[in-house]
Amino acid sequence: MVGALVAALLSVSASPALAAKPVPGLVPSAPLGPITSVGFEATTPVVDSTTHTMYALAATRNSFGEVVGGEIVEVNDLTGEIVGTLAPAPGVNVVSGYLALDGSAHTLYYASLNTVEAFNTATGVEAGLTQLPTGTIDGIAVDSATHDLLVASNTTTATLYELSGDLSSVVAQAPFPQRITSLAVDSVTGKAFVSEYWTAMAEVDLPALTVGVTTSTTQVDSLAID
Repeated sequence: MVGALVAALLSVSASPALAAKPVPGLVPSAPLGPITSVGFEATTPVVDSTTHTMYALAATRNSFGEVVGGEIVEVNDLTGEIVGTLAPAPGVNVVSGYLALDGSAHTLYYASLNTVEAFNTATGVEAGLTQLPTGTIDGIAVDSATHDLLVASNTTTATLYELSGDLSSVVAQAPFPQRITSLAVDSVTGKAFVSEYWTAMAEVDLPALTVGVTTSTTQVDSLAID
């Protein structure tokens, strides 16, 4: 019986290897261009699925490791090719920040420190620029129903701003007793969800920014809406 088992194992090992079968609809990954994430917090890229374009923050360093320039790059997410760039306005921090996309309005937002800038993704032209009076921005999110932008700004406490899509006006604002550490918007129900200092989550009605139910949690690292 042992002999028969050995013969069977030898027969299996001698069998030709199975050929790999391609997966329908799967596009092979391509090497990206020279994109480097730098800064205290790497900026999370955003993707426009209608144009297959990914937007990411790219920065360059000199021989001493110092950041000497930066821009937002447009990458074809099917080929990995860099197809364009968007340059933040002079003086806008390019080391780290936050990106948000309003695909139907063809608007990309970049926020860093206390500055928010908007770009028209169809033309590459700046579509708005504003500075908040105080605080450091720690998150942005688009309400696709109203095309407004929600901005979380922190000092020792926090303020949630709702800005018009062109950044020309403040639609509403609401104070929070603790730092806002994450932000997500459900445009269908007209609600935003805010995590405060990782230990509480608040439900906020849009567009008035009326704070509703607040729930204590052990730790919330990030929020996302399905």
